[in-house]
Amino acid sequence: MQRLRLISGSACRSIYSDQFVLWNKGQDSFGMDSFGMPLDYDWEELCISIIIIDDKNKEISSRDAMRLAVTSPFYEDYKSKNKYDLKLIIEAIKNKDFNLLGKTTENNCLAMHKVINTTAKPTNYLKYKTKLMIDKILKIRNDKKLQLYFTIDAGPNIKILYLRKDKNPIFEQLEYYDIKII
Repeated sequence: MQRLRLISGSACRSIYSDQFVLWNKGQDSFGMDSFGMPLDYDWEELCISIIIIDDKNKEISSRDAMRLAVTSPFYEDYKSKNKYDLKLIIEAIKNKDFNLLGKTTENNCLAMHKVINTTAKPTNYLKYKTKLMIDKILKIRNDKKLQLYFTIDAGPNIKILYLRKDKNPIFEQLEYYDIKII
C-alpha cells in the first residue's frame, strides 16, 4: 500500500509503526507524488534512540535548507551517493549487517551536512554539543569496542543506532554526559 507525502519527507517513517520504510521520491519536483512504502524486513535487535541536544525549533527549516542544496558544489555527488547508500542500507537491513548499516548512515549524514553547509546560504545545524557527542560516540565505539553508530537529520539532535544486547553498556557510558536520551 502506498500513501502520498503531504508533509515532511522524513515523516514517512511515522506512517508505518515498527517497520522499515522506503521513501520513494516520485517525479514531481515538489515531491507531492513521493510516498513511503514499508519494507518487509524484520530486525528486532536493532535499536535507535535520540540524544536531545536542542529541543527548540530550528531557525531554518529542513525544507528551506534542502531547497538550497542544489547550490552546493557537492550536490550532484551527494545525489549519486544517496542512490548508492540506499542500496547499501537496504542490503544491510536485509542481511542484518549492523556495521554496514552504521557506517553507511554515519557517512551519509555527514555528507548531507557538508552539502547544506556549502550552499549559497550555508546552514549549520550541528551545534558545539553535537560535535562533542559525536566525538564521545566514536570514543565509546573505539575504546569500549561497543557497536554504536550515529546519524543526524537536518538539526542538532543525534540518533544513535545500537543492538539491544549493547544497550546497557552503551547507556552506562553515555550517562556520564549531561544529555537527555529518548
